[in-house]
Amino acid sequence: MDAAADETARLSADLRHALPDGQIFALYQPIVDLLTGATIGGEVLMRWRHPDRGLVPPDLFIPVAERNGSIIELGYWVLRHACRQAAAWQTTHGALAPSKISVNVSARQLAEPDFADQVQAILHETGAEASRLVLEVTETAVLATGTAISQLHRLRAPTRQELRLAIVTWIEKTYHRRRRQNALGRLTPIEYETLHHTAHAA
Repeated sequence: MDAAADETARLSADLRHALPDGQIFALYQPIVDLLTGATIGGEVLMRWRHPDRGLVPPDLFIPVAERNGSIIELGYWVLRHACRQAAAWQTTHGALAPSKISVNVSARQLAEPDFADQVQAILHETGAEASRLVLEVTETAVLATGTAISQLHRLRAPTRQELRLAIVTWIEKTYHRRRRQNALGRLTPIEYETLHHTAHAA
């Protein structure tokens, strides 16, 4: 096993203990209205403070989490944290509370057959308003499986929740545009925002 593979294996093993050991925490990045300067929401960011390594960059540990499957548990932890925070803001600030809180959703989560049920259960558990939650998913995640599109429809149609979706567009020269348009066209009944990032965005 070469050095890089050995390092990845160690990170993978350590990551499985990170959540139960309290090493994972959340930060909130403000979402600001450029016209008024007002903070209108926040994006929750997952961080890992390793006991020996210190802060592990997310672009290092998240791909590892996606490969070993721990991203599913981590993703639900982040979603629950964000919903609790949204409910707390609403209780504390009322009408002045931030209007949205954004959570990134991985392709592995969307592939889970009970993903929509889990989101609804967390909203119920935390008391967060669905209208304040924005789930950010990449086009790549939407294109990955038919299960992803099915789960996105289930999040909205059965209960007619006001939950919002943001499809993150990664600008790549090699992207198959026709396949992209066909897949996103299947989301027509669901209202969603489109966010654009470059292929090298963090």
